[in-house]
Amino acid sequence: MQTSAVPVVYLAGPIHNATVDQRDGWRKTAAAELASHGIDVISPLGHDGSEHEAIVQTDLELIRRATCVLAWVPAGVPSPGTAMEIFWASRILGLLVLGWGDSTSPWIRAHWVAIEPTLDAAVADIVAHPEQFCGAAARWERTARLMQEMR
Repeated sequence: MQTSAVPVVYLAGPIHNATVDQRDGWRKTAAAELASHGIDVISPLGHDGSEHEAIVQTDLELIRRATCVLAWVPAGVPSPGTAMEIFWASRILGLLVLGWGDSTSPWIRAHWVAIEPTLDAAVADIVAHPEQFCGAAARWERTARLMQEMR
């Protein structure tokens, strides 16, 4: 996990079952807007890896570098990888996951700390409140809550 003061947002969302626009379009928009506010972005797109294990390991390492996750999970676009990224980030690393989209999955919604109807609204939340979503205090609070749940 990243420890710098600059927020680092991992962009989780459909890749394999998505159209090019579903895969790339929202990530480009989010990356440009977040970067314009001094927020770093990590995307799983473009890394080498044709073997399943290499893809998973690379994605997990990228998530470890993040301070929070912005996840898009649209209804009707199956994305088991996104669900695993959300679970890994939230439950294992204690990162806060801000979601947007219309997924009705209780598993996905249970791991989002906030759900917005649009990408613009989700990005605006991170820009307006980077410490709330990507800060160390928020992660410590999330980790403490998870440890309490495990008792």
